[in-house]
Amino acid sequence: MPAGIVSIVYAVQANSAYDAGNFAEHARLADKAKFWLILGTAGAVVLWVLYFLGLVAQVVQA
Repeated sequence: MPAGIVSIVYAVQANSAYDAGNFAEHARLADKAKFWLILGTAGAVVLWVLYFLGLVAQVVQA
């Protein structure tokens, strides 16, 4: 969740830079937003996999 918030902040800043005509800054900020989006998504997937494996381990032990 925190990585998603950081991604949104960078995306909003990128849009503002684009609207101001600062395309180099827009590209830099958009890349940062993309990085944080990927990081947050990958982190969520890892947590879901660990959660699922924990559930499977409990079922197998029962």
